[in-house]
Amino acid sequence: MTVLQLTDHDRAQLLAHGCASQRDPDFDPPPVLKLFMPDGPGTWLLT
Repeated sequence: MTVLQLTDHDRAQLLAHGCASQRDPDFDPPPVLKLFMPDGPGTWLLT
């Protein structure tokens, strides 16, 4: 099993996007991280 380790920069971006989304419901943040399963079809974009 692989453990996800966020950088300080990625964590700060995710938190900033969360705050901006609370202030503006129309805010559509760009993806910060892309997670995928190398042996399957699953892909997730974290904003």
